Amino acid sequence: MKDPQKFQEELPLREGANTIYVEPDFIAYVRVSNVRADDWGINALITVLPTPGMRDEGEPSYEIGAAWNIFSNYDDRWHASFVDWSIYFGAEEVKAGLDMAALAADRARASSFGR
Repeated sequence: MKDPQKFQEELPLREGANTIYVEPDFIAYVRVSNVRADDWGINALITVLPTPGMRDEGEPSYEIGAAWNIFSNYDDRWHASFVDWSIYFGAEEVKAGLDMAALAADRARASSFGR
């Protein structure tokens, strides 16, 4: 769904939200801030929140954006096709991402004991 009006209405709920950010080969727990929209599309700053079991290399904060013609917003998710990123806002999705990260961190710790 491409709904710029709904996007504008939901901005106060998204500003400062802790979310799951996904790109191909990258998943991170992030905080979304400085969200803005104009005639071109949307932009936001994401700040990676170090989380055991999730990838957190690279820049701790960076800008993301998408033109309206490749951006979709849903009740619990933003998605940009072609640049292929998604942000999951839903409580269940964020919890599932953090639970998976915790499991990965536990497995990594367990496997390091055998070295």
